[in-house]
Amino acid sequence: MKKTIYVSYLVQVLTLAVNFIYSLIIVDQLGAGGYGDYAIFYNSLAFTVLFLGFNLPSVIVFFLANQAIDKSKLLYSCILFIVVATLFLVVFLFNSQKLGLATLIFPDGDNKVLWSFFFAAQFFLLLLNQVLNSFLNAGKIFIPVLLMGLFTNLALLIFWLLVQFDILGIRIPVFDLIWWLSIAVNLCVAGYSVYLIKTRIQLSFFGKLLNRKEINLLRDFAFIVYLCNTIQFLNYKMDLYFINEYWDNTDVGFYALALSISQLVWVLPNAISNVLLNYFQVDQKEKSIHLAVKGARVTFYFSLLCAFLLAMACYFFLPRIYGAEFYKVFQLCLILFLGTVPFSLSIILANLNSGIGFVKLNLYATLFIFLLGLILDIIIIPRYGVFGAAYVKVIISISGLVFQIIIGKRLYNLPWMSIFRFLNFQSLFKLNFKS
Repeated sequence: MKKTIYVSYLVQVLTLAVNFIYSLIIVDQLGAGGYGDYAIFYNSLAFTVLFLGFNLPSVIVFFLANQAIDKSKLLYSCILFIVVATLFLVVFLFNSQKLGLATLIFPDGDNKVLWSFFFAAQFFLLLLNQVLNSFLNAGKIFIPVLLMGLFTNLALLIFWLLVQFDILGIRIPVFDLIWWLSIAVNLCVAGYSVYLIKTRIQLSFFGKLLNRKEINLLRDFAFIVYLCNTIQFLNYKMDLYFINEYWDNTDVGFYALALSISQLVWVLPNAISNVLLNYFQVDQKEKSIHLAVKGARVTFYFSLLCAFLLAMACYFFLPRIYGAEFYKVFQLCLILFLGTVPFSLSIILANLNSGIGFVKLNLYATLFIFLLGLILDIIIIPRYGVFGAAYVKVIISISGLVFQIIIGKRLYNLPWMSIFRFLNFQSLFKLNFKS
């Protein structure tokens, strides 16, 4: 487990560094306003993957880790579900203007056929890759997938560096090129994931579907997790739509960039959480809680360090690269870090709750902060804009963590004070998760 976490962390650090440089190039190529349109399109795509995808990745990991459903039947059924969901999405996209929802997806509400294709193709590939990746994670195959993701992101970055320095000329709009390249990258990842599954995971006859009993079992678990993740997405993304409604796309661009930078502190929490999720088990609660607390303690202090380094980078580099107006991004990051650092603990605790059978706790926490965030966004964003949105983000992040700690203490005696115990750096490098 230690080796996997170390490699996962290193690869994710490199991947996020590559993605960070990539996002800076995209901001320069599109401009603040164009990046705002890109952010709305991308976030609408991410929400659609979550909303129509029925949270398949989390369901797969849970049921395969507990050996509750045959993996061959589950994989085949998931792929068939993705195909049906994509067809439904295509019909919806071509009727989005009639439904009055095109402005929530496309720049200026123009649902071009090409942009609809980008949206549907990316939906299919993103959801497919999530499902395939979940099967590989459940089979404890982490490192090859991480390395493939790093390789494809490096290739993408090299391409955009060639474009940025005018070594490679482009003749199509930048917005369109971004999505053509994303589709190509996701196709490569999907192909490699299929190869890994065929060569490293033993599957029985590929063609059987889940029966009614298995579907009901999956549905009962998935529905709660689905509600949690869908509402959680809205908790942390709906402010972009409020800013887009009451302000302009330049403000959306500034805020989206600050949001993406501030969330880079989650690289270690996500690396540890993605691995630990496969070791949390209902029948081993004490061991699972011990693992979660130990991982959370490491992530909290490393998130603080990352926040400091990122703040310095924003202060010294962003205004010099893009101009003085981007100093606003630095100011927004300082505020957002007050929320993203505590939320790094929520990432670990949420997966712990799911893994040991307290998934309803996540639902209650997400409903609480959703209602709180919605009320505050409606009141604050129209008047105070992006800075008001940032302060709302901090309030709901801290409130959600406090809620999880209080209920976790009552339900399974969560030793939350241990999370904030200062690190013993001698034991940190050993990182013995088995003890």
